[in-house]
Amino acid sequence: MSQSMLPEHLWIQIRREYKRKKPKGVDGIELINDLPKDLRRDIKQHLCWGLLRRVPVVGTFDAILLDAMCDRRKTVHYTENSYIVQEGDPIDVLLFIKRGRLISMSTSDGSGIFFNRIHHKAGDFCGKELPPWGLESQSSSFQPVSTRIVMTLTEVEAYVLTAHDL
Repeated sequence: MSQSMLPEHLWIQIRREYKRKKPKGVDGIELINDLPKDLRRDIKQHLCWGLLRRVPVVGTFDAILLDAMCDRRKTVHYTENSYIVQEGDPIDVLLFIKRGRLISMSTSDGSGIFFNRIHHKAGDFCGKELPPWGLESQSSSFQPVSTRIVMTLTEVEAYVLTAHDL
């Protein structure tokens, strides 16, 4: 985890816990899991809430919903040139790119000619149609359908929330 991703006051608390609990040979993830609950929550809020609030509908959610979404997020890896979603398939993930690049593109008329290409990089997200569906899913069991093809250009590491998580 990059030190620049967290404010200094959180790093001071992390260092204090690190020195107190395990002075040598600690994995970063293990250290975070061993931190006191309130400090873990502050870190989670700083790292995860910022990502989630970039999604238009999610930006209006309260702390309880944001915490629940952060708890359900998973890290996934995609290999280079793999398809994440095909045009016409149900959208089943809200994806936040941590590392790598992908492209989303749509076809004009099913002819196979691509237009409207959008390149995505670390810090970007895809699947903004999923959270509104999650809010209304009680009335409809049909997931939104993708109008785009989303595929990786490089290896991609990302956080995802699935349709089931929402």
